Amino acid sequence: MSPVGRPRELDDQGVPIDKVTVNVTIPVRLKQFLDKEIKNRSELFTRIVERLFRKEICSKCYSTDVEETTVGHFCKHCSRYGTIVYYALKNCTNCNSQYKPQINLPVIVGEELHCDNCTKQSKLPKK
Repeated sequence: MSPVGRPRELDDQGVPIDKVTVNVTIPVRLKQFLDKEIKNRSELFTRIVERLFRKEICSKCYSTDVEETTVGHFCKHCSRYGTIVYYALKNCTNCNSQYKPQINLPVIVGEELHCDNCTKQSKLPKK
C-alpha cells in the first residue's frame, strides 16, 4: 500500500520536519484576501515567521528595509525621522550584557569588541 497524503518535508540534513497545526484569528477581510491571492497559507506563514526570526523583517512595522550593525538590527522605515530605532539588540561577546544605544555601546579594546560596562568594570583602556 502506498503512503497517503503529502510527502514529509525534510530539513537541510535530510531529517523529517515535524509539524503542528496553529490556529490564528484574523480579520475577515484579511481571510478573504488570503483566500483569493494566496494558495498555500502554511508556506506563507512559515516563510514570514522564519524571516522575522532571522530579523530580516522589522517586528514593529513589518518593513523589510532593515540593516544590521554592531549594536543590533534597526529599521530604516521606523528610523526615517532621524533617530535610529533598533528592533533587536545584540549582546556583548565578553560579558553578555545587552548593547543599549547611548547607555552601553560596543567598544574596541585591542582587537576585541567589548561594551562600555565590561570595559569600565575591568578598567581596560579604550581605543
